[in-house]
Amino acid sequence: IDEILQALAVEFGPAARKKGLKLTVMPCGLTVMTDRKLLRRVMQNLVANAIKYTRKGRVLMGCRRQGAKLQIDVLDTGPGIPEAQLDVIFHEFHRLHGEDDGSTGLGLGLSIVERIARVLDSEVRVTSAVGKGSRFSIAVPMAATHIPLAVPKRAPVRPAGLAGTVTVLVIDNEKAILDGMDLLLTGWGYVVH
Repeated sequence: IDEILQALAVEFGPAARKKGLKLTVMPCGLTVMTDRKLLRRVMQNLVANAIKYTRKGRVLMGCRRQGAKLQIDVLDTGPGIPEAQLDVIFHEFHRLHGEDDGSTGLGLGLSIVERIARVLDSEVRVTSAVGKGSRFSIAVPMAATHIPLAVPKRAPVRPAGLAGTVTVLVIDNEKAILDGMDLLLTGWGYVVH
């Protein structure tokens, strides 16, 4: 997991510094057993959102054991989310912060995160305090210390009822969202444009 978190620190470090934020990654020597690309996409979206909505302070990525799972957290010192809004932030096209916050996007990032988490047989949890910040977490299975080099590939999971070749057009103004949708849909066997 440390490889993924350190790569995200390198990727998002310049954006955090540009806003005057401190981006910190707590090292973790544990290994997880999950789809690396999908987990990375979830973490990218969570870190990007944390940086986007945090005006001052810091963003922290870290891990903690929870039984046989590893909980990966992204914490920020952003504006926080009112408790009444915690259920709707994962809905498509829903953004809590208005045009006055200077951020862009269509409100798809967290809905994509939630869907990818389901594919990973996990869920994204959020706790938040208005004026203090938020914590987004995903828990994934930990791997044994010795992982075999040749892991048999599983057939991609495709939603039921969509047999044959299906072409999907994905439109968004954020590259990270386009990449995430491309990864998810091609994994299901669709042709993506």
